[in-house]
Amino acid sequence: MNTIDQIINECRKLRIAFERDEARFFIGLAEIADKHTQTITDANCATFEAFLKKHEICEPSRYSTFRKGLAYTTPERAAELGTHAVMELAQVREPANVPKYEEAVSAWRETHGGVAPTRETACRLLRQVDPRAEVPAATKQVSELNRLRAENAELRAEIRALRAENAELKSKLEKASKKKAA
Repeated sequence: MNTIDQIINECRKLRIAFERDEARFFIGLAEIADKHTQTITDANCATFEAFLKKHEICEPSRYSTFRKGLAYTTPERAAELGTHAVMELAQVREPANVPKYEEAVSAWRETHGGVAPTRETACRLLRQVDPRAEVPAATKQVSELNRLRAENAELRAEIRALRAENAELKSKLEKASKKKAA
């Protein structure tokens, strides 16, 4: 019978293999995109992301985010950092903070048995070395309220236009019915 520590270690090994393979997958896609752009566009796919979606290879947004993050590091380093950590690099505000972030991710991995951080943990690590001005919740709510009010006004205008169009069509139908009756 295995101890809990043995089970945890076995699970960590599986996760490490998965993370490595997932990072290699996205790195491979980036290499294919670079090498075969013309062939892909000739096959009626405007972008590589459209190609990925059309052929159900992966979620295009995940690839795009990984690709943006990959611009800040090397493919070898990306494989070490893990997919989520590289995806968070796409959000970096100050490129000078990338080495600090890579160090933070490496240190986190070291203290967690080699496992790469989850998306949430990678995000937290990035915010520690590349802070952002936090937007107060009230400001977010006001922005959302304003957006909803504008959307509501657009929908009301659309309803008015449709009602007017409906009344006009109804009037035309009545006139046509009267002409037929006469």
